[in-house]
Amino acid sequence: MTLFPVHRPNWGVSIRGNAISIVQMRRDWMRRLSVRRFAERPLPPNLLTPSAVDLNVGDMDTLAKELKTLIHPLRIRTIALSLPDPVATMAVFPFESLPSRRQERDAILKWRFEHEAHVPIGDARIKSQVLPVPAHVREALTPIGSTESITSYVLAVAIKRSILLQYQTLCERAGLLPVSIGVGSLQLFDCLRGQMSPSVEHHVMMWTPESSTFIGLRHGIPIFLRSKRRRFGSDIRMELLAMRQFLSDRFPSLESSQETGPSALYIVREPVTASIEEDTCSDQWTMAEHLGRSIHVMPLTWNAIDPQRSIASWGGLSALAGAVAA
Repeated sequence: MTLFPVHRPNWGVSIRGNAISIVQMRRDWMRRLSVRRFAERPLPPNLLTPSAVDLNVGDMDTLAKELKTLIHPLRIRTIALSLPDPVATMAVFPFESLPSRRQERDAILKWRFEHEAHVPIGDARIKSQVLPVPAHVREALTPIGSTESITSYVLAVAIKRSILLQYQTLCERAGLLPVSIGVGSLQLFDCLRGQMSPSVEHHVMMWTPESSTFIGLRHGIPIFLRSKRRRFGSDIRMELLAMRQFLSDRFPSLESSQETGPSALYIVREPVTASIEEDTCSDQWTMAEHLGRSIHVMPLTWNAIDPQRSIASWGGLSALAGAVAA
């Protein structure tokens, strides 16, 4: 999901608490994507603290210098900017009916953020994507206890304007113009969604040093999203089990609706790898043992976009996804 689309840039920049990454991509005449250049620069501790509430940049001059050093001597002007997940408040809301006017829809989303997600929005910029639910799958996508069928889901993102302004100012001081701004996990989700195998149910886990973002889908429609800052020592297996159990408790069983088959679980984490690691395979067995379902674990990697380049960097992958999704 892109917050401010203008036109498609060839450069993507990802800013995180511990590093800045840049990627240059190219589209050929057949619209195939390839990566031409990748670079990354670690950041000093405490220079940038991603947050959805407080200002993120402690020393704007020093951070701008770090960004200038990374892009020098490249001639870059317009970019797609990818922000770390903790700067945004993200959620998926079900709707039985939805206003057609964007202003009315934004007002309802603001209310639901504040009263259902218990997050104060204030003057935050809200961006949303409406996902209609086809009539033949509404029963499977309607939460247990709802009095009426769900006709659509809305994927919504809110970022405080003061926080957005800091990142825009940072780019301006480095001589860059962000023609699109988005959140890393959602940009990556949009970019790689077409690579997912057909399945009644998908789970996507974005696991970074800063945060974890889980997205649950049925029939290709996101029905649940939870993003939170990672605690020290947090376990990806326990997080996956908790999220999957929440979905099982909230939505009708697929077995009861005669829709059986393996659930596909996609994992993106740092370092980004091109193969399923042994501990990821153990996640598969843990999920199957606790939930009684077949869970097919597959990694989403850089290779899914450009098979010729494999770079083990979350920042590089999110920077590329931002440019692709712009």
